[in-house]
Amino acid sequence: MSTSTIATETESSFNYLRTANKLLREGNLAEAVDAYQQVIQLNPKSAVAYQNLGETLSLQGNLEAAANIYHQAIQLQPNYSWSYYNLGEILIKLDRFDEAVIYLNQGIEINSEFPKFYSSLGLALAKQGLFDEAIVAYRHALEIDQNFASAYQYLGEALANKKEWNESIDAVNQAIEINPYLPEYHLSLGKVIESSGKIEQAIISYRHALDLNPDLAQAYYYIGLALTKLQKWEEAIDTFMQAISLNLKNAEVYHHLGAALAQLKKWEEAIAAYQNAIEFNPNAPIIHHQLAYAFAQLKKWEEAIAEYREVLKINPNSAVVYDQLGEALTEMQKWEEAINCYQKAVEIKPDNQKFNQHLQEALSRRQEQNKTVIDSHLKLAEMMEQQGFIEEAISAYRRVVNLNPTAADLHHKLGYALASLEKWNEAIASYNKAIELHPNSGIVHYHLGEALANLDLDEQAISSLEKAIELTPNLSSAHQALENLQAK
Repeated sequence: MSTSTIATETESSFNYLRTANKLLREGNLAEAVDAYQQVIQLNPKSAVAYQNLGETLSLQGNLEAAANIYHQAIQLQPNYSWSYYNLGEILIKLDRFDEAVIYLNQGIEINSEFPKFYSSLGLALAKQGLFDEAIVAYRHALEIDQNFASAYQYLGEALANKKEWNESIDAVNQAIEINPYLPEYHLSLGKVIESSGKIEQAIISYRHALDLNPDLAQAYYYIGLALTKLQKWEEAIDTFMQAISLNLKNAEVYHHLGAALAQLKKWEEAIAAYQNAIEFNPNAPIIHHQLAYAFAQLKKWEEAIAEYREVLKINPNSAVVYDQLGEALTEMQKWEEAINCYQKAVEIKPDNQKFNQHLQEALSRRQEQNKTVIDSHLKLAEMMEQQGFIEEAISAYRRVVNLNPTAADLHHKLGYALASLEKWNEAIASYNKAIELHPNSGIVHYHLGEALANLDLDEQAISSLEKAIELTPNLSSAHQALENLQAK
């Protein structure tokens, strides 16, 4: 490539860079990305283009692409500390905190004089719960810049996580002293104070944030949460609604609104709030659970059952939810399903007295319910039989037998009705089932013998009749039937 061509491309890349920077300042991000990419195509070693392209992609929300660009910038210029810092910042936004720590430490090794590097390192460490290490990093930042307000804020929050309340509050107050007009510092102070248990004082700090920015939805949300801890439900509801009106619409705010409404037994409104929360987070078992409970309070059992089942899809090992689902199914007299749920609850928590009690009650109620139904069908069968509607009687007897298959007398009655229509094989099957369940009934052996005789199964019939006489010696009809068979 000639010297003149190189000079032309260098001048062209410089012009694109100037254009790209102008587009970035004006907020024309998509065009700025194209221009920076053109710079890199013309001048692949332009570290500034990589830096600014990474920044532009980050502003677009294209974090993965931004991370890739910063990786390339590091390869191009491995001793440029800001590339490590920018990559660390992107990785924090991507929740890749352990990687962020690595790159931020590398940036600090190259240049240890920038307080932001330590502050971001502290944030990445704190996000991993490494609060001791985070505190060290924040203190390093403050050694370099004693007026670094956000470092004081983060330091205070890290100290709060270690329950070092006085130092924590002092640190956040230091941030406010440096910049008293930033509402976020007052929110941070409120959260620290609230964590220490001083809820009324926390609300004062949240209200200071609102004084600085009356449209700060997050402040209303925090006030609402604090008011729920004070059980000031009406006020909490008002502040949650204010947050929502300022476009803070997410699962958390609707969930807490629903919980506050539920405390006042405003079930319909609570249901609406929970349903809104689920739209934002359909996989939150606690919201489905509370929605199910609200439906149950209104005796909307089908809806409650559906929500309890949603909870169990997400958390299949919740004995409490199985128990509550069982209660809802019990209300609908779905005994088998209810009993299955209670059994599952007991299986998970075998020593829970309440779950065992609910299971026993359900078993008892099912038995009572079945007895009522059985008695009803039995009376119908007997009435039909008396009136000569034998087919209808047989159908009713079959329903009774299905409901109580271990009752010998019911199999006997069914067999007798079948025999009256000369359905001998079916009658014999019913008599045999009755004998299997209760082998010492002389009358059943007698009726079995009669049925067998009608099929000319004389030897079996004689055996049955002899058994009937053995069990009930005074059964004259059995004696007569036996004499008739033996006289053949």
